[in-house]
Amino acid sequence: RAQQLKKKYLETYCHKHMSFLDRSSPIVALVSFQGSGNTWVRHLLEQASGIYTGSIYCDTTLKAVFPGEYIVSANVLAVKTHHPDTVQLPDDVQEQTGKNKYDKAILLIRNPFD
Repeated sequence: RAQQLKKKYLETYCHKHMSFLDRSSPIVALVSFQGSGNTWVRHLLEQASGIYTGSIYCDTTLKAVFPGEYIVSANVLAVKTHHPDTVQLPDDVQEQTGKNKYDKAILLIRNPFD
């Protein structure tokens, strides 16, 4: 019975058809220090919106779960970064978009004593 409930929940509330944005959107940084739960927040954002998130990193262990890994563009919902001290976009993205910084940011803060 528990498996049936889980399956029904997943079918009802989880996006089956994930996609990239096909329109020009602001480039949004998802900023946090390492260990703050950035990857978990990416998962929640993707499941809630049905839109992939990107990352400035190329973590091959995450690529299967996050197809947007190592994509920095307006085609993803938000871009993971652990560099809150800079808002500069990578050079190749600057060349493609004509922008040199993120348009918006989501700042993820974790209790440092936890």
